[in-house]
Amino acid sequence: MIKNNNLLGYAQILQIVSDRIIEGQYPVGGRIPSVRDMAVEMEVNPITVTRAYDKLSLQGAIYSQRGMGYFVSEDAVTILRNERVERFWNEYTPELKRTMSLLGITAKELQQHLLE
Repeated sequence: MIKNNNLLGYAQILQIVSDRIIEGQYPVGGRIPSVRDMAVEMEVNPITVTRAYDKLSLQGAIYSQRGMGYFVSEDAVTILRNERVERFWNEYTPELKRTMSLLGITAKELQQHLLE
């Protein structure tokens, strides 16, 4: 059980479930925890989990089977990785470039540190 998550929002639940899918904890074709079970695990309101599951459904990463729950789609890992890569380039890279410039870090120095 995840502890001290009173401040978790749907974006954090979305991130956790996405991570678990990408890492294979929730395999393709496999059932993911019910909204109620995930809400208990994360110590959040079920509406928060429902919002995260709705977003994952809209992305095509999960799908629901009436009366059976939510399942990981065949293309889930690709969908979620592509979304993360896009977010990396659009959100994280500009800040990284700005910080590198501010600190005088070269691309070569960054590459050396990343390869260590």
